[in-house]
Amino acid sequence: MERRWIVFLLVISACTMVCCRGVTVEENLSSRDREAGVEKVTTRVRDSATSESAAITGVYEVEVLNEFRSMIFDSKRELSNWKPNDTSPCLWRGVRCDNSSGEIVSVSLSGMQLQGTISSSLGSLSSLEVLDLSNNSLSGTIPAALGNCARLKTLLLYRNQLTGTIPSELGSLSRLKDLILYQNQLTGSIPASLGSCSRLEILSLSSNQLSGEIPSEIGDLQRLRFLYLWSNEISGRIPASLGRCSMAEMISLSRNNLTGGIPSELGGLSRLSILFLWRNKLGGTIPASLSNCSSLENLDLSTNRLIGRIPADLGRMQTLRILSLFENNLDGKIPASLGNCSALERLHLARNHFSGHVPSEFGDLHKLRYLSVTSNLLTGRIPVSLSRCLKLEKLFLAWNNLTGHIPAELGGLSRLRNLILGNNKFSGSIPLSIANCSSLEKLDLSVNRLTGRIPSEIGRLQFLQLFYAFENSLSGSIPEELGHLQKLQTLHLFQNNLTGRIPASLGNCSGLEELELSDNSLSGDIAVDLGGLSRLKLLYLWNNKLTGHIPSSLSRCLMLEELSLSVNKLTGPIPAELGGLIRLRNLILWNNELTGSIPVSLTNCSNLQYLILSENKLTGHIPPEIGNLQNLWSLDLSQNDLTGSIPPDIGRLQQLWNLSLCQNGLTGWIPPELGNLQALNTLALNENHLTGRVPPELGRLKNLKAIYLFNNSLSGTIPASLGNCSGLEALELHVNRLSGHIPVDLGRLHRLRALNLWKNRLTGHIPSSLGRCTMLETLVLSQNNLTGKIPAELGALSQLKTLYLWNAQFTGKIPASLSNCSNLESLILADNSLTGRIPEELGRLKNLVSLSLFANNLTGRIPASLGNCTFLEVIELYMNRLSGHMPVELGALTRLKLFSVMNNELSGRIPSSLGRCSMLQTLLLSSNKFTGKIPGTLGALSRLKTLTIWDNQLTGRIPASLGNCSDLEMLDLSINRLTEQIPAALGRLENLHILTLLQNNLTGRIPAALGNCSRLQNIALHSNRLSGRIPTQLDGLKSLRLLNLAGNEFTGPIASSLSGCSNLRELDLHQNKLRGQIPAEFGGLRRLKTLFLSQNKLTGSIPVFLGNCTSLEELSLHQNKLEGQIPAEIGGLIRLRTLFLWGNNLTGGIPASLGQCTSLERLDLCQNELEGPIPAEIGRLGRLRLLSMCSNNLTGAIPASIGNCSQLETLQLNSNQLTGQIPSELGDLSRLRLLYLWDNELTGPIPSSLGRCSLLKELSLSRNNLTGNIPSELGDLRRVTLIYLWSNLLTGSLPVSLGNCSKLQDFAVSLNSLEGSIPDMFQNLSSLKSLLMSGNRFRGRIPESLGNLAQLERLLLFDNELEGVIPQSLGNCSQLQYLHLQRNWYLQGHPAQFPKLPKLQELLLDKNKFSGVIPESWASYYPQLTVLDISYNNLEGPIPQSFSNMSSLARLKMGGNNLSGSLITFPTTLRTLTLARNLITGHIPASLGSCKDMVVLDLSNNLLTGSLPSSLQNLAPSLRVLMVGTNCLVGHFPTWITHLSYLQVLDLSHNKFHGSIPANLSRMHGFRRVSESSLDLEVLHDEIKVFAKGMYLYLQYVVSIRTSLDVSGNRLTGSIPEDIGELQGLLYLTLARNCLDGPIPSTISSLKVLESLDLSHNKLDGQIPMELKDLTALSYINLSCNNLTGPIPDSPQFQTMNKANFWGNSGLCSLPLDPCETVSASSPDEFKPGCGGSPWEIEDWISFPACLVGFAVGFCSSLAIIFGWEEIRDCSRTTIRTLWCLWRPP
Repeated sequence: MERRWIVFLLVISACTMVCCRGVTVEENLSSRDREAGVEKVTTRVRDSATSESAAITGVYEVEVLNEFRSMIFDSKRELSNWKPNDTSPCLWRGVRCDNSSGEIVSVSLSGMQLQGTISSSLGSLSSLEVLDLSNNSLSGTIPAALGNCARLKTLLLYRNQLTGTIPSELGSLSRLKDLILYQNQLTGSIPASLGSCSRLEILSLSSNQLSGEIPSEIGDLQRLRFLYLWSNEISGRIPASLGRCSMAEMISLSRNNLTGGIPSELGGLSRLSILFLWRNKLGGTIPASLSNCSSLENLDLSTNRLIGRIPADLGRMQTLRILSLFENNLDGKIPASLGNCSALERLHLARNHFSGHVPSEFGDLHKLRYLSVTSNLLTGRIPVSLSRCLKLEKLFLAWNNLTGHIPAELGGLSRLRNLILGNNKFSGSIPLSIANCSSLEKLDLSVNRLTGRIPSEIGRLQFLQLFYAFENSLSGSIPEELGHLQKLQTLHLFQNNLTGRIPASLGNCSGLEELELSDNSLSGDIAVDLGGLSRLKLLYLWNNKLTGHIPSSLSRCLMLEELSLSVNKLTGPIPAELGGLIRLRNLILWNNELTGSIPVSLTNCSNLQYLILSENKLTGHIPPEIGNLQNLWSLDLSQNDLTGSIPPDIGRLQQLWNLSLCQNGLTGWIPPELGNLQALNTLALNENHLTGRVPPELGRLKNLKAIYLFNNSLSGTIPASLGNCSGLEALELHVNRLSGHIPVDLGRLHRLRALNLWKNRLTGHIPSSLGRCTMLETLVLSQNNLTGKIPAELGALSQLKTLYLWNAQFTGKIPASLSNCSNLESLILADNSLTGRIPEELGRLKNLVSLSLFANNLTGRIPASLGNCTFLEVIELYMNRLSGHMPVELGALTRLKLFSVMNNELSGRIPSSLGRCSMLQTLLLSSNKFTGKIPGTLGALSRLKTLTIWDNQLTGRIPASLGNCSDLEMLDLSINRLTEQIPAALGRLENLHILTLLQNNLTGRIPAALGNCSRLQNIALHSNRLSGRIPTQLDGLKSLRLLNLAGNEFTGPIASSLSGCSNLRELDLHQNKLRGQIPAEFGGLRRLKTLFLSQNKLTGSIPVFLGNCTSLEELSLHQNKLEGQIPAEIGGLIRLRTLFLWGNNLTGGIPASLGQCTSLERLDLCQNELEGPIPAEIGRLGRLRLLSMCSNNLTGAIPASIGNCSQLETLQLNSNQLTGQIPSELGDLSRLRLLYLWDNELTGPIPSSLGRCSLLKELSLSRNNLTGNIPSELGDLRRVTLIYLWSNLLTGSLPVSLGNCSKLQDFAVSLNSLEGSIPDMFQNLSSLKSLLMSGNRFRGRIPESLGNLAQLERLLLFDNELEGVIPQSLGNCSQLQYLHLQRNWYLQGHPAQFPKLPKLQELLLDKNKFSGVIPESWASYYPQLTVLDISYNNLEGPIPQSFSNMSSLARLKMGGNNLSGSLITFPTTLRTLTLARNLITGHIPASLGSCKDMVVLDLSNNLLTGSLPSSLQNLAPSLRVLMVGTNCLVGHFPTWITHLSYLQVLDLSHNKFHGSIPANLSRMHGFRRVSESSLDLEVLHDEIKVFAKGMYLYLQYVVSIRTSLDVSGNRLTGSIPEDIGELQGLLYLTLARNCLDGPIPSTISSLKVLESLDLSHNKLDGQIPMELKDLTALSYINLSCNNLTGPIPDSPQFQTMNKANFWGNSGLCSLPLDPCETVSASSPDEFKPGCGGSPWEIEDWISFPACLVGFAVGFCSSLAIIFGWEEIRDCSRTTIRTLWCLWRPP
């Protein structure tokens, strides 16, 4: 019987272990039985321990026990009666002797708290049967000598601290029945020798550290009833031999490491009642043979790795009360046969993979008290049959896929205490019948799809302790009746749709410990009554719509440990009373609108572990007292408005593992004391205003895993000490001002997963040591100043997923080693200077998702191997120099979503294979050189949303198949060569938002089908050749916001139907051929913001109804033919920001109502005919930034009120008739950047107040009548870049203060009366590019200091009185392009001494005193010269041959010098060549005919001989001026001259041409009319000398406004051609001094603009045609020395002429000569005084040239006395030329 109680105690121990696993003891054995069993066992042990033996033992046994006694410590003196000197131990406590022999048979010392070791001497007690030392604190090993106790039956050593192995010698104890050693620290394996203990019935070795396998010899224990090996480290298989232990009643092998399957042999144990194998690693299936264990009551196989189905045979086990199979991998359906286990009380099948329905047969288990099938894959409904299990107390069906309604029948389970149905898919409402489950303590309905309200009837469940209904779709308010649940401890209703207030009645739930109502839509204040919940430990109300203040009454919840009110709209301060919650561990208030400072009282919450106050509006400083919260784990104050510095006291929080102060306004340095936070795991100080360095002390934080310091203003270097943070996983320092190199020591962070340093000022190379951070997953170094190559060592980062190195200065090639980063998903190397090809090896990156290499200098082809990266979703290669064809292999990228190769040099056709990239959403191919047609296969991309192929060379039509891209939202094919019409199929794109086809060659009409694209928002078709009318069908596009049809050929009126596009925001129809008026219907476009109708042919006035477009922000009607006045109604457009009306024919005044447009920012009324004053109301436009009224007829003064336009940046009032002074109030325009008042009639001084316009960049006051000095205050304009004061009446010297305008680039004071020397202050203006000071009275030398102006591009000092040489220092002005020093008269020097200026384009030195020979070196000194003018100096010698190589030269003017020699071969780029008035000899070279762009050719007044080369007719397209007069040219009058059809000035005078004037002069269209639009006036800015009106005229811009034909002084014969009358644009006609005869053609009367006509010294006869009196423009006529007769026409222009102009005509009469009656006829051959022939006939008179030399010298000397040197030089040249022509043969 004693052994039975021992056995029972062991059973209790096993069941206690089950309780530790969450299984209650009552579910295995009743508590009553357990208590009774323990009492009996204890009684039996005590009786045996206190029994006395009458026998007397020997002295030896006393010594044995004394030795045992000496090795233990008896702290309780339980063995006080053990006297060492006793002769017998039989009376000692715990010792029992045999009554007959007196030998010790039992030593029982259980529960005496003995310490020490077990003496091996006990092995000598040969009669010992019972040794019980259990439940003490004995240590050491089990003596092997105990194996000598041959009679030992019971050995109880459990619940001690014994170590070592189990002695194998115990196997010799053949009588041993009970071996109980559990709950020690024994190690090693179970001795196989125990299999020899043949009488063994109880073997309990549980709760030790035994290892190894279970010996198969245990199966030899035929009498074994109880085997307890649980809670060890035993491994291996369960021996099948256990099936031979036929007497076994209980086997417990749980909590070991057993593997393999469950032996089927165990099915033969018919007496087995308990089998515990749980928490092992057993696999395989459940043996069906277990169903043969007919006595089995408790089968627990849970927490293993069993697979397969539950054997249906288990349903035959009628004795089975408990079946636990949870936490395995069992699958299949739950067998319905289990419903036959009629004794079943507990069924635990949770956490498997069971599928199918819950068997309805379970309803037959009438004894069932516990059912758990949680965490499976069960489906279907809850069987109604379960309502028949009337003893059911606990029902666990959670974590399945059960559906349907919760059966109302469950309300009949009156004993049900736990109903757990969470995490399913139940729908419908909560059944009211649940309120009938009157015993219900726990109700879990969470995570389902329940709807409706929470039944108020739940308030009747008076025993309810837990109610879970969270994560459903419950609605309505929380029932007040829940306040009746006095025993309610936990109420979780979060994540529903609950509304209304939190019931105040919940304050009556006095036992409530957890209240979780988060993630609903609860509103109103937090009920003050909640402060009465004295046991409340957890209050979660986050993510609702609660308002008001946090009630201070919560401070009465003294048990409160967790308080979360986050994500609400709570306002006001944090109650200081919360500081009284001394048990509070979590205070979470983030994402509200709390204000005020952080209460210092919170630092009294000494147990606080989480303080989360982020995302509020808290202000003030962080309290230093926060350092007193020594238990704090997490401090999160981020996203507030906290200021001040970080308190160093935080460094005292030794438990802190999370510190987040990010997104505040914190300033100052990061305290180095943070280096004391040894437990710190995360440091987040990002997004503040922190400065200073990153503290090196952070390197002491060994546990730190994450450092977030980004978005601050930290400077200095990255501490190398961070390399000591060995646990660091994330280091994010981006967006700071960190400098220096990346520390090599970071390579020691072997756990680092994320390194983000982008957007700093880091320099140097990427350290190759980063390649040793083998755990690195994210590396971001973008936007720094890093240089060098990308280290190949990064290829060793096998875990790397993200590599961002964009926007730095990396060079070199992309390392092919990156292909070894096999996990790489994002490779971003964009915006660098990488070169070379894209490595083919990148095709090995199988996991690559994103590849961005844009904005580099990559060349070569796109690797075809990228087609192997089948996970690629993003490819960005745009903005490189990639070339070649696009690989067709890219069509294999079926996951590709974005592909961009814009801005490269790719060519060839777009591969049709792209049509296979079925996931493609964005395709960007713009700005390449793609040719051919757009592939029709792109129409197969049904998911394509964006397609842009603009700026290529695509041709052909737009494929109609694009109409199949049904998801297309944006289509941009602009800037190509697409032709034909827009396909009507595009009208099928119902999702199209943006259609952009601008700048193509599309023709035809806009398809009306586009009106079907109802989602279209933007249509941009401008700059094509679309024509016809604008379709009326577009009025159906109600979503249309932008319609841009500008730059086409649309005709007709503007379609009024566009007013149907009621959402239209921008309408741009400018630059078409639209006519008519602006439609009145546009007044209905109330949302229109932009209206551009400029550059059309619109007429009429500006409509008044535009005043109804009250949303209008931009109105541009410029460059039309609008007329009338500006409507005053425009003043009602209060949102108008831009008003452009310039370039029309508007008249009248500017309406004062414009002053009401208070949003106006830009107002441009230029180029109209507006008149009257500028309204003073303009001064009300406080937002005006641009005011332009130039080129009108405005009068009056500039209103001083403009000074009130404080935002004004640009003021343009130039080109009007404004008078008065410049208002000083303009100096108040502090933002003014541009002031243009030029070309008016302004007077008075320049206001000094302009010096206050500190932002002024451009000041132009030119072409006025301003007087006085230039104000010195202009020197305060430190930002000014342009000052134009030219063409005024300014006097005085230049103010030295201008030297302070350090940013000045353009300075022009030309055409004033400024005087003095050029000041040296210009040397301070290092930015000066243009210095224009011509037309003044500056004297002295050009300052050497100008050589300091390294940026100078234009230096114009002409028309002054400067002297001296050109400074050599100008050679430092390496950017100088224009040097104009002409007309100073006193500048001198030799050309060889001129400074070298390699970028000079224009060099103008004419009319000075430069002398000497032009050096050949000028061609290399001035290689970019386009204009060279050195005329009218004293230069001599030949023209340099090197000028032939000046390939940029366009204008060469060298006239008026003493140049000699012959003409060179001039550059073919010449457009103007002027060599007049030199001493050049030789022939005119035929090579001049190669100068195809020649406009002006002037070789007159030289010594040229030979004929005029016919190659000059090649200049016909461009030549306007041909002057070769006063040379020695000979030959017939060149008939090819008439081929020069655009010629406007022709001078062949004073040569030896003979023959007649050609009759086809009418071909010369240049003389017939002047077409200024065809001229390049920049090239023709020349002065030429022509003979007209009896004198030489110097004409400026002659080619644009003057025409002249002069062939006088030759030997021409014949009559004047009749078709000369067709030269109707001719102004000057000179045919004098020839031998022309015949009458004067009457057709000359057709020359209506003729001003000068000279036909003198010819042989013309007949009468003067009376038609000539119609020449009303004629101001000079000379017909002298001819044979004319008859009356002079009686028009004023003839009769007021000088008589001499008609002398030498014997037959002429009437005014201004004598009357006709007095004139006698004379012979036509009569000598005519003063009428000599051609000057060249003088060779017939004088035989000796010496006579002429004498005459010339005498004549020129007389001129020298009268006129001076210039006339002497001209006279000398004429004399020499005459002698040259006479002496040199033709």
